[in-house]
Amino acid sequence: AISCPNFFQLLGFPFQCGLIGSDVKNSLSPKVYSALTKATGIEINYQLYNIPEDEFDKTHKELTSKLYGTNFTMPYKTKLISKYIPVNTLKRVGKNHIFYNTDGYGIIFGLRQNGFKPANKTYLILGCGGTAIEAIRILVKFGANVLVRNRTAHKVEELSRYYPIEKRHFGHFDGIFS
Repeated sequence: AISCPNFFQLLGFPFQCGLIGSDVKNSLSPKVYSALTKATGIEINYQLYNIPEDEFDKTHKELTSKLYGTNFTMPYKTKLISKYIPVNTLKRVGKNHIFYNTDGYGIIFGLRQNGFKPANKTYLILGCGGTAIEAIRILVKFGANVLVRNRTAHKVEELSRYYPIEKRHFGHFDGIFS
């Protein structure tokens, strides 16, 4: 595990991966990874892990030390690094953990694939959950103007302390994320 972190995968053993959340029993992730296994020939053993919130800190560290890759869903996306920097993916390389969020890259990729460049465009984000926070973060990073609406206004106000969220209503939106 030290000199060759992926030794077992090189021998043909499946990558051990999983999804951690508080209620993941209906997740489609195992089907997605099954399709990826068939398409790539890379064998992945993907499991679902339901972890109660009061056991998260202890249990996720134990699990992620054994898994090659881990996905996180709410409410845990915003508990790993910061409430305002959501994480949905962890990759283990040896004893090191690399955290990142694939939601933002998916948003930018999807926009670009359809001919949209976020810079100087205006987007409406509906909600303040983990994916919405990542959408705000990545769109602002790429130069977009963002207006956020949520059923509880104080969450939008709180987010505006971390991201330059527009306060006024625009007459036109180039896109809406919900």
